[in-house]
Amino acid sequence: ALSSMFLFMAFYSLALGGVPWLIMSEIFPLRARGVAIGVTIFFGRMCAFIVNNQYANMTESGLGYEGTYWLFATILIACVSIILLVPGIPETKGRTLEDIERYFRKDTINKTNIPNGDL
Repeated sequence: ALSSMFLFMAFYSLALGGVPWLIMSEIFPLRARGVAIGVTIFFGRMCAFIVNNQYANMTESGLGYEGTYWLFATILIACVSIILLVPGIPETKGRTLEDIERYFRKDTINKTNIPNGDL
């Protein structure tokens, strides 16, 4: 069990673990980046605290281990769908931070006028 936990931590860190940090560094404008990333990290850590704190209660209640994992998986899939798939994440390769900021300011931009093609 301990080796499985270490394998999970290693592969998660190499694969999906860094994705939120990379996305945060690109989507927040420079003028608000420090505060916005701080709020995002705080929210993520609080969600992790709640999940870790309630896990034992949920498994000992009527849900059991399987029900708890299915509930967490359903919540995760719903959150990923809402956050990533509905609005979409534009490709930022080769774009300046100013281009990305203009893209997210939908009220003041015509997305076809972005250099290097549209995001």
